Amino acid sequence: MRLQKYKIMRSLVFLFLFIPLWLNAQLIENFNDGDFTQNPVWTGTTDKYKVNEVFQLQLNAEEAGVTWMSTPYTNPGGNVEWRFWIRLNFSPSGGNFSDVYLSSDQENLSGPLNGYFLRFGEGGSNDAIELFIKQGTQVNSICRGTDALIASSFAYFVRVIRTISGEWSLFVDTSGSGIYNFEASGTDNSFTPGGYFGFYGQFTVSNSKKMYYDDIMISEEIIDSSPPQLISAETSDPFTIQLTFDEAIKSQTLLNTNNYFVNDGIGNPSAVIQGASAAQAILQLSSPLDNGKLYTLTISGIEDLSGNLMPQTAIPLSYYEAQPNDVVINEIMADPSPVVGLPEWEFIELFNTSDVPINLKNWILVIGSSEKMIGQLQVEPQDYVLLAHEDARQTLSDYGSFFGFSSFQLANAGASITLKSEQGIVISKVSYADTWYKDTQKKEGGWTLEQIDPVNPCGGKNNWIASNNPSGGTPGMQNSVFALLDATPNPERIQLVSTSIVQIWFDQQMNLVSLGNIDNYTIEPGFIGPQSATTNPADPFFIELNFEMPFVVGTIYRLNLSQEILNCAGRNVAENTFIEFGIPHPIEKNDLVINEILFNPYNEGVDFVEVFNRSEKILNLQELWLGSVRQTIPNPPDTTLKEIFTSTRLMMPGTYGVFSISTDKVTNFYFSPSTENFIEMASFPTYSNESGIVLLKSKQGILVDVFNYNEGMHFSLLNYVKGVSLERISYDRPSSDVTNWHSASETYGFATPGYQNSVFVKDISSEGDVVVDPEIFSPDGDGRDDVTSIRYNFDQAGYTLNMYLFNALGQQIRHLIRSSLIGQSGVVGWDGLDEQGRKVPTGIYVLQVEIFNLEGTVKGYKRAVVVATR
Repeated sequence: MRLQKYKIMRSLVFLFLFIPLWLNAQLIENFNDGDFTQNPVWTGTTDKYKVNEVFQLQLNAEEAGVTWMSTPYTNPGGNVEWRFWIRLNFSPSGGNFSDVYLSSDQENLSGPLNGYFLRFGEGGSNDAIELFIKQGTQVNSICRGTDALIASSFAYFVRVIRTISGEWSLFVDTSGSGIYNFEASGTDNSFTPGGYFGFYGQFTVSNSKKMYYDDIMISEEIIDSSPPQLISAETSDPFTIQLTFDEAIKSQTLLNTNNYFVNDGIGNPSAVIQGASAAQAILQLSSPLDNGKLYTLTISGIEDLSGNLMPQTAIPLSYYEAQPNDVVINEIMADPSPVVGLPEWEFIELFNTSDVPINLKNWILVIGSSEKMIGQLQVEPQDYVLLAHEDARQTLSDYGSFFGFSSFQLANAGASITLKSEQGIVISKVSYADTWYKDTQKKEGGWTLEQIDPVNPCGGKNNWIASNNPSGGTPGMQNSVFALLDATPNPERIQLVSTSIVQIWFDQQMNLVSLGNIDNYTIEPGFIGPQSATTNPADPFFIELNFEMPFVVGTIYRLNLSQEILNCAGRNVAENTFIEFGIPHPIEKNDLVINEILFNPYNEGVDFVEVFNRSEKILNLQELWLGSVRQTIPNPPDTTLKEIFTSTRLMMPGTYGVFSISTDKVTNFYFSPSTENFIEMASFPTYSNESGIVLLKSKQGILVDVFNYNEGMHFSLLNYVKGVSLERISYDRPSSDVTNWHSASETYGFATPGYQNSVFVKDISSEGDVVVDPEIFSPDGDGRDDVTSIRYNFDQAGYTLNMYLFNALGQQIRHLIRSSLIGQSGVVGWDGLDEQGRKVPTGIYVLQVEIFNLEGTVKGYKRAVVVATR
């Protein structure tokens, strides 16, 4: 299909440029009628040719041999001009070549004749287009073009002019742009052109279908009376300006340094050389252009090949070398199906954040390991451009500037995209993942990923989210989620590689120069700096610090980060930013405790488990499994263990850790002051909505903590428990104590992931035998004094304990503890409910405590406790 479009476009150009000439043309043929037997009539070995699907005359032989076809024409008079297109889809040679007869007195081009022809192919590797005269069987050269111009397969437009006096000129358009470069000239006036025009081919069987011809015209010489025009002026470096005209320019004017002048002290170029064609001039300056400065280039004295003089022209000119983030990857359509509203094409949107136009010519787009070069493409200041497959041009061009590639593919799940300037500078880089959508439905297709803040593109996943636009995206316009974020870079993770090497990952892409400066890091105690700081250009989030001293087990170190550390957009690390770390201890029983669990989440939410480091140790979560136990009677218990983290993840004393499969799906429903202690596990245990067992087990086989939960442990006055977590009241009391668990407060949103529980009560040593704390509490679910703690501390262990609660009338309302064998000290909680799970009225209640042992010792205690309201 693309070949057909190209053929139609080329034919239209051919048509509109030369309509005035057709009136005097003696031969016009473009094979658009699909027939070479009439209008005009071609004769010869016609069974060896065909008009193909894109309306070109194509060799169509089945075996090696010689073929020819010719058609008659009459000399148009005066100077004669021939034009045609030829393609040989192989490397020409002495046994595989084509002759194009401009003039022959014989219809049969394979025998003796008098005429002129161009030969395309010869022995050796210096194949050139050469013009010959043939007299009978004798062949002599008139002129020869550039050596090796057709040494390999080619598709060129050819133009030949012969004057009345016998002067021949040969021109070639190698790009299809309509600009013909002069190739050769010679003189011969032996014959008057006319008779027959045609093609002759000699070939082996492997090339028997690889010769093509099209767009033939024979007429009087086309006289060009229009002056040349400047198409573009580009600065590829501070010393070079490339000019492109709309037609070939006389060499003596094109290469004349006096015809070009740049103001502000630059002056005339020191040299001018021809570019890829005679329509291009490359100016070499003796003084550099200042980056970003606007100059004026004045051009004069430029003539085309017909002697038409271009008027003096003055144009603005500047050189700008793009810096990182001048152009940013701003929107990604990785999965366009099912269609929401946008065309079903993958694309990448770029945004020019600067105040100057930026030319992306010869820039490289890297998707994964695939590199694609961008052609001529200028992005205006604060404007957008879409990159996609070339086939998407027709639909995506409606959204603004577009550049297409012959191949283009984005992975749905994620990929790394890098944009590099011609100088190899990484201008923008994004490594996206489908988790960046932060929406399970939108990630299934039809929606783009949009960057939130284009002027701070260092934020990685925190700066991207699914589009909110109803059509599924905003190509060519400001993103629907646009916002200016004042986010400073922060360390996200630390890992100890050895006792003296620390690796750090930041939450944003960083400036590698500032990141690698050893003066930006000090460790306490000792205020010691690293010996070396090693960055990784492939991972701009990462730094490795190597210290001379070995770290000591049991010491908590503080790594201070200087404000001189910058992200990729130049934003500083916040003042007083630091990371605590140390050599971790082995994890022992109850070092970590299960502190909160959400086992019955909202429909769009996920389970989570929160743990608390109650020890004075530095612990490594890499050494821990999170598990569940499934019991289906009569089958034996089925234990599932999941790895929490695959590399070092330190947990400081007195800190929390939250485990889930999606941090976003936790924080979408519940507040947390920080997500730095959240860990997304690759796979998460299954916890029943009714009951189950949560366990923490070290990889050394130690059962660190276990919690047997059930839905009945929730506060009985709640109307619903879906989306409500169970919180631990005290991390010093055992997980098996059902009175140590309570529903999270409604005031706190029914969960407190990553920070102190809403029902937390700090255990303190009781000075007496039995202490109630607080003596006045309000079990109203507001997160403040919802539970009272009854602490006991007796003279020895081994007592059997009973606890009763009575109202002011002396009626027993709750048997809180029934004949429980206890240790010397402990804590029991009361949530303000009676034996039937009803909330007791406000008022004064009496706590009666009885203990006895096998030696016959019996003791009793009474304490007052007040149930209040706020």
